[in-house]
Amino acid sequence: MIPFSKPVISTLSNVFDSKLINFYIKFTSMPGGRDNINRFLTFFARFLAYQLTIHNGSKKLITSLMMLQATVFQAGKVMRIGKFIDSFKAGLQILNSPGDELSKLLVGSSRMVLGVYLFMDTFLLFNSLGFLNLKNALDLTRTSIRAWFASMVLSWLNNIYQLYVLHLQFKTFQNSEKYSNESELEPEFALERKNLLLKRSSARLLLFVSSLDMIVPLGLLRILPINDGIIGASGVISSMIAMNSLAKALKR
Repeated sequence: MIPFSKPVISTLSNVFDSKLINFYIKFTSMPGGRDNINRFLTFFARFLAYQLTIHNGSKKLITSLMMLQATVFQAGKVMRIGKFIDSFKAGLQILNSPGDELSKLLVGSSRMVLGVYLFMDTFLLFNSLGFLNLKNALDLTRTSIRAWFASMVLSWLNNIYQLYVLHLQFKTFQNSEKYSNESELEPEFALERKNLLLKRSSARLLLFVSSLDMIVPLGLLRILPINDGIIGASGVISSMIAMNSLAKALKR
């Protein structure tokens, strides 16, 4: 016998069939959704632990946050096992596909270098779990982070290039006869203008996010004097932007 009355069951059914719950299920069922939630938790814990440390906060809470960060970070590594295969394959497909040669080179190379990072990261995971005994684990960690950073730089350069291409396209459109009188633009030309503006806005957002993401390896490699608070904040912001973009895509 079910230990709930019909009103309770009806109420629970309404709650779990709500738009919010259905959206949550769709969002977390996507790899990008889960990855960004994990990423947000990792960097938020890092940021909060740093703030509590410099302001003499609760040591117990700081320890819990550091454990949360380490646990989620390790879980992310487990979920990435074998992802280097996807990255290598995607990179080769991009390099062999038709299209803009410079963009193909930057994006394809970025995915290939990312595959190198993920490959080394898998070995480091097995080492931390005790399956391997790597004597040069620290050096390998730094090398893997350098590969991660190199992948980000290539992606960042492509974002700049794409923004430049869109700028030229919009400039050409503005100088054309179609654009001579904006108030008299035909619907199809007005739509073309709107699409160009949207693409340019998206490209700017991608450039901003990729710039934020590069702060993390720069701080980890100690290339720049970036503390854990800045690393955590940059990761939180970029994760929130990524989650917001994914949420908008799901609502369409």
